[in-house]
Amino acid sequence: MGTSQLMILIASLIILGMLTLQMTSSMSRNTDTNIYNQALLAGSGIGQSLLEEIMGKAFDNKTLDGLPTVMVVDSLTPVGSLGPETGEVTYGQFDDIDDYNNYQRTDSLAIFGKFYSKAKIQYIYNLLPDSISSVRTFAKRVDVKVWNNYLKRDNGQLDTIRFTSIKAY
Repeated sequence: MGTSQLMILIASLIILGMLTLQMTSSMSRNTDTNIYNQALLAGSGIGQSLLEEIMGKAFDNKTLDGLPTVMVVDSLTPVGSLGPETGEVTYGQFDDIDDYNNYQRTDSLAIFGKFYSKAKIQYIYNLLPDSISSVRTFAKRVDVKVWNNYLKRDNGQLDTIRFTSIKAY
């Protein structure tokens, strides 16, 4: 084998090594993206489920079935008292949406481990979702956040899935 053939062989091995490294790196990025997307779908299902559960409840403790219609906002739950009423210890006992204020739960999935959820309930002005009210109104905004260790951006920071809905009376 001559020197020129040896040089061609070495160059070919270097090029093959670089292509293999490039392909492996690309496959690794694709795998990471697929895992992120699957975790995003799982987390979205968990968040949507919690949001639907909350939105299926009564607007306020004063508007539960069988109670008279509320005509003035002053009879609704005060802003500082949003959360479970006395005796509502577990979320299975929650009967209106503001019971879920600051509610947190953990759902475990076999493939992605633990997903953490948190709900926040706030009064809003004029059905405008970004206009948080410091007083009672006939509209409440429900925010649900979900996060998991597999929901990481390329820079390593955790992503949070957010859901928002409005319930008016």
